[in-house]
Amino acid sequence: MAGAGGGTGGATGGVGGGGKGGGNVDAGCPLSPTVLAPGQSSPTSIVSDGVNVYWTNTGTVRSVMKVSVNGGTPVPVATGLRQPGYLAIDATNAYWTDEASTFPNGTTLMSAPLDGTAAADGGAPALLVSSGIALQQFVVAGGNIYYFNGSTLTVITTAGAAVRTLTPSSTNAVNATADAANLYWTNNMQQVLMMPFSGTTATVLTTLVAPGDFLGGSQPISVDATGVYVPANPGAGVDAVLSIPLAGGAATPVATFSSAFNGVPGIVSDGKNVYWANNFGFAVMRAPVTGGTAVTISCDVEKPEGIAQDATHVYWTTEGGSVKALPK
Repeated sequence: MAGAGGGTGGATGGVGGGGKGGGNVDAGCPLSPTVLAPGQSSPTSIVSDGVNVYWTNTGTVRSVMKVSVNGGTPVPVATGLRQPGYLAIDATNAYWTDEASTFPNGTTLMSAPLDGTAAADGGAPALLVSSGIALQQFVVAGGNIYYFNGSTLTVITTAGAAVRTLTPSSTNAVNATADAANLYWTNNMQQVLMMPFSGTTATVLTTLVAPGDFLGGSQPISVDATGVYVPANPGAGVDAVLSIPLAGGAATPVATFSSAFNGVPGIVSDGKNVYWANNFGFAVMRAPVTGGTAVTISCDVEKPEGIAQDATHVYWTTEGGSVKALPK
């Protein structure tokens, strides 16, 4: 399973050249990221499998693209899209949300082979779900896709065949992520919930307390072996990343930081550090999962839009049209 801004660390991989080595951070804005793909069309959602980096272009040229983690010429995975959104991959395919082509539009779910053969041959992506996806983050795991529409969870195979539909909670889901065994999501009641993939009923891990733990509906979530991580907006010019134990319990701050104003379009954890894109602060940041100071690992003149990782690097897209990488 791999996704953009939600889930655990990905496969091994690396980026040749670029940067100043390691994850050492000097004062100020220290490290120069490697630009893997400049000149993209408003890239947003991003994911890495340790071999390639994949992202959605949402500007005038709307597509799913890939490039080697070592850089090179970007290759289309899917082209001619309407408004691609959240992106996830498995070993063979890319999956993404898109805007429906007919009234009342809404959100669809599509797929195409990672090798780019569909785009190279001029073929159309596969339409898996024609409408009814109301979730920013869906989950691809174990040969299935899990997505919410309100409080209804639908499970389909990665080929689009129906598996089951259920209502694990009475509240509307907001965003989801997963580890190897469980699905995790937030809802419109500011709860963080968990359910085994084979389960039918959700367990509430915690209820966030407004306004100090306010979680915006557009905020992504992530999970590692010990906790679920969510951005929060305590107010007074301070934002935060919160950690919720997988066994349940109160949310605790991993770190606080300024200038985001809930502008956190991506967050990932590798079990050692949490990394997030601070959109309004023009920064990619990190902090230890056990709590500590939020550190800017790469300042930029462009806002980060999405963030991903593999075993050795962090990757992000920028408002200015670049895909970048930095060693952990």
